[in-house]
Amino acid sequence: MARSMIMTPDRPPPLIKRKFRMPFDSAQVAWDWKMRGFSCAVFTDPAGRAWNGFLHDSDQLITVFAGRLEIEIEGKRLILEQGDEAFIPCGARHSIRNISEQTTRWFYGYGDIANAETASRPPETHKPGHEFRY
Repeated sequence: MARSMIMTPDRPPPLIKRKFRMPFDSAQVAWDWKMRGFSCAVFTDPAGRAWNGFLHDSDQLITVFAGRLEIEIEGKRLILEQGDEAFIPCGARHSIRNISEQTTRWFYGYGDIANAETASRPPETHKPGHEFRY
């Protein structure tokens, strides 16, 4: 069963606006997430691309660095713009849509880096060579 979207002291809010400053520093995001126990990889989606109905066995973070995304988590919609960070709890059904008229580039990461390699990932378009490691 999915965790609720209620914020608790041990869980970040579902959306932090402008968490990362522009100009965007990808190494800063990767380092921040590593310090919080998350992996960090890049994903690129063409305008209109949608990933619907995903479930993962770990918490997930998403940050947009070019374009805009709409994320729906257990029926709640969030709009992410450059520098925003979204938190998706483990087991929460979610969908991600590129609502920009252009290509959107975004980071995603899974909690518990030790087990990040076994976390669910988007379909075959994921490119492991794009992961940031320290």
